Amino acid sequence: MTRKKDSNETLKADLNIQDSESDAKGTGSQEEKTDGSVSPEAVDADTVKNSSGIPVNQDPAPDPTAELMKQLDEMKERLYRTAAEYENFRKRTAKERESIGLNAAADTVAAFLPILDNITRARDVAKDADKAVKEGLALVLKQFDEILDKLGVSPIPAVGESFDPQKHNAVMHITDDKLEENRVVEEYQKGYQLGDRVI
Repeated sequence: MTRKKDSNETLKADLNIQDSESDAKGTGSQEEKTDGSVSPEAVDADTVKNSSGIPVNQDPAPDPTAELMKQLDEMKERLYRTAAEYENFRKRTAKERESIGLNAAADTVAAFLPILDNITRARDVAKDADKAVKEGLALVLKQFDEILDKLGVSPIPAVGESFDPQKHNAVMHITDDKLEENRVVEEYQKGYQLGDRVI
């Protein structure tokens, strides 16, 4: 029994010490009012609830339609970007295809141009040749020119034109007081262009 008595006295002494410490702190302690309500200082922000019973500092449950609308907007944005990327890809591919076609045509025509030059030289040399040979060479040249025209290949004008290093290749330079500076006087080999590209 003495043990119980000693422990009860120790417990009472501890309670008295705690009461005296809380009285010393003053306004910082939480005190209950006589009507059973809690003082405003004692109210914790986490315990305040609104009329629906949800704590004020917590967000209400997320609205499912708002989340769906957000997802819909994101999907629309991705769709628009994908459509724009596809359109750019389609245009770029069409340009590349056109460029490849022009390059192939230019390379093919360039392979036949030496033959055209040789036929032209043969015609020029065959002045004293048989009339049938001259007419035959003239017909071949005419047919060749028609084919080049259908392919969009045109001769580059040279004689009498101002020298353009983008279109002309100078073989030699002649000084003549009667001629203007940088004029093409003679053409050794005819130049051709496919569109804007020099062949």
